[in-house]
Amino acid sequence: MVIAVSPIYNARNFNSLIDLEQVIAIELQDSEEHIFQRLFFFDENDNIYKEDEYKEQHKDYYIQDIHENIVYARRILKKSEISIS
Repeated sequence: MVIAVSPIYNARNFNSLIDLEQVIAIELQDSEEHIFQRLFFFDENDNIYKEDEYKEQHKDYYIQDIHENIVYARRILKKSEISIS
């Protein structure tokens, strides 16, 4: 069984599946910087809003927020048997 989930998911829905004998949990990791590089912003009409100047001005904030999400996700995904960076 393969289940792909992002760090932003409801753990209660998947933890019982991770405990099943035939499931191997794999955690895919990426760096804060790589995730930041892939950030996109959208306007109220869901059109991509390309504003690199804004993004760079607020880089420290977004990197910190991404870091906090990664730390949180690691605690939730600690049952993973394999970790790939």
